[in-house]
Amino acid sequence: MMRQKWVLPGEVDVKITQCGISQVFLEMRTPVGPLVIVETVTPVSPLQLRVLHAVYTPSYMPAVIAKVILYVTLWQFEKDVPIWSNKIYKAKPILASADPGIPMYRRWTSQFNTPDSISFEEAMKQHARDALGFTTDATLAW
Repeated sequence: MMRQKWVLPGEVDVKITQCGISQVFLEMRTPVGPLVIVETVTPVSPLQLRVLHAVYTPSYMPAVIAKVILYVTLWQFEKDVPIWSNKIYKAKPILASADPGIPMYRRWTSQFNTPDSISFEEAMKQHARDALGFTTDATLAW
């Protein structure tokens, strides 16, 4: 579990808690009240994820405020998608001194990569077969 706390200029205090590789809690204190956004990312098939954002507010918070904060959160989430889509695995990455938790996080997530896990290339071929309708002997050249 990684924790990070950000303080945005003057208005919103945000505490981010990542629970595992698929769930993030954003706890916010705003001038109009507290707010919690839960982000859940669930793999559906190779190269396809189901992403759910749920917002929890007290009843006195105006819905328009919650929607604006959710919109900004979604905007930031979508900005990160190209980074995730183009990531590559490096067995021994070069890390900055500001990244002390990365090795521990990598060890923890390694439990989800079993000997039965398929490679990225195999996932691409399976996706081509299943979602795009190519035959099983189709090859992908990148």
